[in-house]
Amino acid sequence: MITWFEENEPMISQAVKAGIINWCSPESIERKTRFDFSDDFPAISDEQSLKENVGLYAVNVHQLDVGGVPYVGYEFGCEWDEEHGLGVLMHGARVVEVGFADTAFNLWIAQNDADALSTKST
Repeated sequence: MITWFEENEPMISQAVKAGIINWCSPESIERKTRFDFSDDFPAISDEQSLKENVGLYAVNVHQLDVGGVPYVGYEFGCEWDEEHGLGVLMHGARVVEVGFADTAFNLWIAQNDADALSTKST
């Protein structure tokens, strides 16, 4: 799984950035309904503003995979929530979930997604 991740990291990183930018947009229903951030949430609309507000802390390659593609969690520090941070869980280049930093390392989130994928394929 590590080899797959290393070979596909540039594609995954672009998808992570796009997922965070989308989640940070004022139109993000998921962020608005699940998180109560103050009105001074930073305007993040491109890679430059992302770099100014978010910093990578850890990459978690989970032991779980579907079809040989691992789940990978990205854990970030962020300006708007220094205590809880930001996390992105990916399956390949697909954003599974964006949330607090624990989203990146909680295996149950990946397991729920893997179960949902297997249900769809049956």
